[in-house]
Amino acid sequence: MEKENSNLHKIINKFYETIDKFINWICQKFGIGESKELVIEFEKEANMYINPEKQLKKEERAKEWDLEI
Repeated sequence: MEKENSNLHKIINKFYETIDKFINWICQKFGIGESKELVIEFEKEANMYINPEKQLKKEERAKEWDLEI
């Protein structure tokens, strides 16, 4: 189980790295500007994080709030 968990973390980290490179490429290719600004704008408009760890924490907090209500 620990080995599978480690492999899953590697896959998630590689996916996150790939997404980051893709966003940077898009910004350069289309002259959008700074990739950080694009990510911040996306996260605000979509109400979600690109970073999977942040998104999971956000969803866990939302579930906790729902349970309290």
